Amino acid sequence: YHAETSDPVLTAALGSAAKAIVKLKNKKAAASTLEQLQEDPFTSPQLKKSLSESLAVLEPKELPAEGEEKTAEKPIPVEDKRPERLTPDILQNLFTPLVGEMKKCLDQDAKKIKVVIVVNPTGEIVTVGANPNEKKTCIEPIVRKIEFPATKKDKPEKLVYFIKE
Repeated sequence: YHAETSDPVLTAALGSAAKAIVKLKNKKAAASTLEQLQEDPFTSPQLKKSLSESLAVLEPKELPAEGEEKTAEKPIPVEDKRPERLTPDILQNLFTPLVGEMKKCLDQDAKKIKVVIVVNPTGEIVTVGANPNEKKTCIEPIVRKIEFPATKKDKPEKLVYFIKE
């Protein structure tokens, strides 16, 4: 799992695997596995973010030591502050600081660039595309600087943003 820093698709797959572990294992085992990965110094920041979100879903509770009785405690509800989806306002706030840098990709042949981004619910960028396609090499590294928030959606979102003169 240390190779994912060079491959965003693999990073996204590992984030999905973390969610699968949460669903398939018992909570204590899942938390233990995810915490080990999260504490590993070679785990990428994007994967650590995904692991944190998966751990938050578990809401791990301290288990009583052997011989102690379990006491019934009501869990304190945790407010989920993630947005339902990535709205135009969220996109505008994320893109505004980078617009100047992205406009440097414009030229006489391309006075407008359509940027298409696929973002996982964890906030990880899956793909970045551009139209005209030859502008992708200029636009993609700029877009990948953006840290998208995690959302409540259960599938990736396709986002479109236009850069104009």
